[in-house]
Amino acid sequence: MTYEQLSAYWGPTSGEPYIDRINAMPKYVASRSLTQTAWNATLLGPDPSSAIAGLKDQPGKDLIKYGTSRLDDTLVRDHLIDEFRFWIMPVVAGTGRRLFEHVDTSGLGFRLTDVTRLENGSVILTCAPG
Repeated sequence: MTYEQLSAYWGPTSGEPYIDRINAMPKYVASRSLTQTAWNATLLGPDPSSAIAGLKDQPGKDLIKYGTSRLDDTLVRDHLIDEFRFWIMPVVAGTGRRLFEHVDTSGLGFRLTDVTRLENGSVILTCAPG
């Protein structure tokens, strides 16, 4: 769902450096329903953990996951997350999916490694598991 939303919003947009960079990046999609992708994206297949572990073994840039989903539990359980970045915005957005909803975080633990304060009042907390 995150891929579909971002693709619809950013895919047709260009001319802004940040969005142009996002559009140019390769994207990897974990989905049980999609059979094809566009927007420079590749489906991870029926075993996303193995696919992500394989991507992590390759040289190159960091992998970034946007949004929250049922995949989070798999990524946490399989120790595939090296770092969390929590962007906290000073707004109330109403109801919605909770961060780590249906994710067993009992053995996760977080170690705060960095705090970035933005001019708009937001903060980015960078945490490492364990």
